[in-house]
Amino acid sequence: MTVVAPLAHRLLRQPTTARFAGPVLVRRRPTPEVVVAQMGKVGSQAVVASLARAGVRAAHVHFLDPASLRWADRVYRHNWDARRLPWHVWEGRLAATRLRAGERLDIVTMAREPVARNLSAFFQVADLQFGLDLADFGRGTDDADLARLRTAFLERFDEHERPLRWFDDELKRATGVDVFRHRFDRTRGYSIISSDRARVLVLRTDLLGETFTPAVHEFLGRPDVGLVHRNDSAAKETGELYEQVQHHLQLPDTYLEQMHNSKYARHFWTQEELAEARAAWSPPSRSSAGAPPAAGAPATAGARS
Repeated sequence: MTVVAPLAHRLLRQPTTARFAGPVLVRRRPTPEVVVAQMGKVGSQAVVASLARAGVRAAHVHFLDPASLRWADRVYRHNWDARRLPWHVWEGRLAATRLRAGERLDIVTMAREPVARNLSAFFQVADLQFGLDLADFGRGTDDADLARLRTAFLERFDEHERPLRWFDDELKRATGVDVFRHRFDRTRGYSIISSDRARVLVLRTDLLGETFTPAVHEFLGRPDVGLVHRNDSAAKETGELYEQVQHHLQLPDTYLEQMHNSKYARHFWTQEELAEARAAWSPPSRSSAGAPPAAGAPATAGARS
């Protein structure tokens, strides 16, 4: 395969079954009622599956900005198959076209604590992008193995700023909705932002178990949409190794400060939640605080699922 930009590796890793389709096939699909637009590795597959189970047609996209969609188009056509593109690119194109035509879209999007999101994305591309056979890292508790993983994550993975920039680079550019100008409702655990071009439901991944049903009820008027779980990291990302790395990996304070002092992190999480997340990832916590919060813990930023 031709060498491509690092983010392209993650895109190209999408399976070919039920993910790729030609333009004619996609154009025959019913117009989605909702666009689930997100940066990747934030629990979106669970949201799409939950909406589908309730009969809500949802497009699943990573890109909304036309420039990003042109980049993705070039990557796939050059490196995979010029005749076929993944569903998320076609659906992103269709969503962008609807926006340009003046249609007002209902968009669901999500925020996830950036360190957990980045580590999850790193595990997804570790073999293809970096040639790391994760089976060589044993149980993920050996200090030497953890040091090798930490070096690869910090020095070779190049998506660290993606969660910090996605809302500006994609959602704001495509719809004009600036989530950072609207206070995130931490009491309810979700917010709904309305503009002339879009209605946007913003969820926090670590709170989905509590907030998804009431949020969708308010957003779509559907009280019957329950959350189903899909793409679970523990099952998909080498299972036990991923779980152990979450509990034992130590990250430098400079990196944690970069992530948690960003406007992205400070917008969605309280200072107390971010401090708890930093303690879970930083070396001093290993002797004083014990294991990090359990995956999916509803009240913290540090849920590492």
